[in-house]
Amino acid sequence: MVSATATQTVTISRQIDSSSKEVYAAFTDRDLLQNWLCNTAHLRAAEGGHLLLQWGQENTHAFCQYTTLQENKKIAFNWRAKGEDQDSLVSVDIEPGDNSVTMTLTHTDFSDDADVDTYHKQWDTRLNNLVSMLETGA
Repeated sequence: MVSATATQTVTISRQIDSSSKEVYAAFTDRDLLQNWLCNTAHLRAAEGGHLLLQWGQENTHAFCQYTTLQENKKIAFNWRAKGEDQDSLVSVDIEPGDNSVTMTLTHTDFSDDADVDTYHKQWDTRLNNLVSMLETGA
């Protein structure tokens, strides 16, 4: 499920046949991030730690800082992509189920001139990659 609101918020939920631990690791482990989100990732997975994501073919990057790391439950980080003049906020909530996890990503606090539709499309595509990676290894 994907939605964008008039208040410049993108919210995407996915039910994933995986564990909370694996979903959490997908946002905090360099190699896993590079498998589903970006070409290159540099990070220090700790509250206050940095996260630099680079997309080579798109010649762009995002510099982030982890603000919340609740193991296997919640991840949040500030986000500033190339060319943006202010941070936005990405939060990921992980809810365990019987044999799956419901993960909800919310991206908020965009600048007034941010292209929220592009963020919506990119997160949707990237989270499809995440589901594929965790469920099938692809």
